[in-house]
Amino acid sequence: MHNEIPVWEVITAIKSAENEDYLAQLLFSQGWPIRYRAIAFDGVLNFLMNSEVRARTVLLYTSDFPGLDRERIAELHSDELIWICMDGLTMNSHAIMVYIRNQVREPIYQQPTTLPASAMKAVTISGTPGAPGRSSIALALSHYLAQGAPHSTVELIDADLQAPSLSYYFSQSERPSNLKLISLDRAKRPQEISLTAPYSIVDTGALKSLRDVMTDRRWQGGLLNSVIEKSDQLIYVVGVNPLGLLHLEAFIRDAPVITSGLKISFLLNQLGNSRMDRSVHEKFSSLVEGRESFTLQKGGVGVFDKGKSSHREIATIATQLGLEEGQPWARSTTSSRPRRP
Repeated sequence: MHNEIPVWEVITAIKSAENEDYLAQLLFSQGWPIRYRAIAFDGVLNFLMNSEVRARTVLLYTSDFPGLDRERIAELHSDELIWICMDGLTMNSHAIMVYIRNQVREPIYQQPTTLPASAMKAVTISGTPGAPGRSSIALALSHYLAQGAPHSTVELIDADLQAPSLSYYFSQSERPSNLKLISLDRAKRPQEISLTAPYSIVDTGALKSLRDVMTDRRWQGGLLNSVIEKSDQLIYVVGVNPLGLLHLEAFIRDAPVITSGLKISFLLNQLGNSRMDRSVHEKFSSLVEGRESFTLQKGGVGVFDKGKSSHREIATIATQLGLEEGQPWARSTTSSRPRRP
């Protein structure tokens, strides 16, 4: 992998064990060697005094780290040892890597800074390659939200750059006046997504490997990272086939690295009654055990039907997202982040 800047070796001094573990895994996945993971500030000082500090070493800390001494930080800060305060850690890989890279470009002492946190109320619809119904679910859910909040604008964003279809489906359905469709222009190579309405539903199409998304330096990778960064929730649609299960396994394995803090729901769509369907459903249930998940039967919301999708099924999805018909958006106060395998 080629980075915009040279790779730095890393020392962590983060009080939260969960945040420290997430940060260390993220940087390691980017090829940044982890030299020392401290549990107290004295340990940091002893390590620095008794170990040779190589060029290009970055020390990431939080201001609540046990025994932290800001005067010593100022004394030890140099061009070869950069201290970066990680207060307000957002648990978002794209924002964290941009933040760290910006700091190491400028070899000066940085005052504690709060990382930006997304406040957008957005749901992303994605899933395995070949999984049916992503666009139909995005359309039906946006209809439901627009009808339930008639005085608020709902954006339906077609960010599927491989096989965009929402423009056609949108034109075939009766739609509330407060529902707006936005289609991204591939020719303009958008690297960020702009969310301007109170509520946004984003259809990204099939999602490739999360690790590929995180390290992709092309504009498509930047766009997907931007969508993930600005989303509150993600519905991951799985096709009823063995290949869909393989993609689901890979997604669950990699999700803690890039989507930590993002509420994720797993949806097995267009489930039938065949022997293979029952086998896939059993395996799906095993893979997502303990996580938020649900299934939709064949002929339900996963097949576009000119906006007449089952009200009961879309209401089920909205309820699991923390929504009630006719009520303002209710963001979840808990995270359904997949457990580490």
